[in-house]
Amino acid sequence: MNVRFHRHAFTFPSTEAPPWSAVVDRWYQLDPFAYGLADGAHRWRSQVTPPEMVFLASERASNETDSRFVQGGASSPAKFVHTLPNIRVSSLCLVMEWRGPVLCLQKDPQTVAFALSEAATFPGRSWVTGARHLAGDTYQAYLFELAPEGSAEGTFPALADDAALWRFLGDKEHTEWRRYE
Repeated sequence: MNVRFHRHAFTFPSTEAPPWSAVVDRWYQLDPFAYGLADGAHRWRSQVTPPEMVFLASERASNETDSRFVQGGASSPAKFVHTLPNIRVSSLCLVMEWRGPVLCLQKDPQTVAFALSEAATFPGRSWVTGARHLAGDTYQAYLFELAPEGSAEGTFPALADDAALWRFLGDKEHTEWRRYE
């Protein structure tokens, strides 16, 4: 299995309409994670090949957004609905103009590592994608492309948990294909 890794740092909330706002209705109601998936998809759309399957790594599920909803008075169901996995990933699908199966995985503290191991068993091209909170109003959207065909230089090891995965990746973006072990 071969893998490429893309990442995109962003701040949330956004102070202006993003370039993809015409594609996603009520983009301003998205939580930071759904917003980041759409923003990353817009950035990556010319660099990636559409998959046969998407694995949404939903780290910490929707705990952060649900907590904000409750702290804000829980006054509008329109805000709450954006925490659901199918809504969260729909912004990415709209921006990428992609339709296909999506599996949502949550297995903290190894959600991303687990999603990668599950995607590695899929026989076709797949993506593992998600977004994570870094600090303050800074977030990061990420996309792993996995493809069974071709050869790759270097290795991309299977790691036991997400902390080890993020340490391995460091600050680099692995946009060349690497072998997944």
